[in-house]
Amino acid sequence: MIADDAEGAARRSAELLAAAAGRKGHVALSGGHTPRRAYELAAELRPDWGSVDVWLGDERCVPPEDDRANVRLVRESLVARAVTPPTLHPVDTSLPPGRAAAAYHEALDGVVLDLALQGIGPDGHTASLYPDEPALDETAARAVAAPARLEPWVDRVTMTV
Repeated sequence: MIADDAEGAARRSAELLAAAAGRKGHVALSGGHTPRRAYELAAELRPDWGSVDVWLGDERCVPPEDDRANVRLVRESLVARAVTPPTLHPVDTSLPPGRAAAAYHEALDGVVLDLALQGIGPDGHTASLYPDEPALDETAARAVAAPARLEPWVDRVTMTV
């Protein structure tokens, strides 16, 4: 999807998310700073998210209340604004990255995503997966530990499905 402006991109993303929320299913959301407005608009467009399971496409290995935590972004901008919130599946960042990835892999067992909203960085990365990264060749694990490559310099757990 291409939009001429940030608000237009947020609105189009919110429309896709709201449509997905109208069906029972699984949605993966990205983090960072850019999707906040899309999540706020999605909660306005569709207040009932009760039939949706929300997963994190990736997560920084920081406590959930940390400003850098993607789960905090999703909680503040979508979950707290929805009249009926979705079921949110956070990454257990109290574990070391490899163990957190293994636990998320297990949690994702049998999950088929109906929608995965991902951004893309100027260097071509998405969900903490960078060009030529060995994790891109992963076919068995649904989540992997990803080393820090950009600020903030914290390791991450990222989905591969």
